[in-house]
Amino acid sequence: MEKRKLKNGRRPAVWTALAAGALSVLAGCQTTPAVPYVPPKETGVTFPTEPSETLGSLVDRMGKQLEDILDRTSGGEIGLYVAIVKYTDSGGVAHSFGRVLALKLGEKLAKTGRYHVIDPGRIHQALRQEALNQGIVDTRSVVRAARKAGADRVVLGSYTDLGPQIELNTRVIRISDGFVLGQFSEAVDRGSAIMNLIHVGP
Repeated sequence: MEKRKLKNGRRPAVWTALAAGALSVLAGCQTTPAVPYVPPKETGVTFPTEPSETLGSLVDRMGKQLEDILDRTSGGEIGLYVAIVKYTDSGGVAHSFGRVLALKLGEKLAKTGRYHVIDPGRIHQALRQEALNQGIVDTRSVVRAARKAGADRVVLGSYTDLGPQIELNTRVIRISDGFVLGQFSEAVDRGSAIMNLIHVGP
């Protein structure tokens, strides 16, 4: 088949338009030069992480303060008998947290070798008897129960839920006259280890 010759050697206008369009497409496909990555500057801002304090670290902090009060007020006497009553919340309920905390503090105090820690079972039995006799357990009845259990000192504690933290208050009382030898407060974040114990009980 004979090809059609172009008049005057010129290409049709349609071909010219197609060629121009192809060139524009190719031009649009060109990539821009690569831009090197610049890491962001340090801002000094740190994001908070979940509280990591455990019951063990709380007991260590509280145990040191408890030992300090007992040592300062013992008059050099070695081998005093100490009763540690379970910690209670604002409603007077101990939950597992209050019982475990008192038990761990007793274990830590006993390891010093300077004090005898009365078995929690004896304290609990004496408190139950006081509750039956008096109908209510207050500080005086706790001191009487600790005296019956053979204690020279009694440690009383309570805790309050403040929202982001749990506040713990501790008092050390001399059995002979009911005098408060010392007291201290500690605060612990609402970590899962602590809250799990508080939610178990009473």
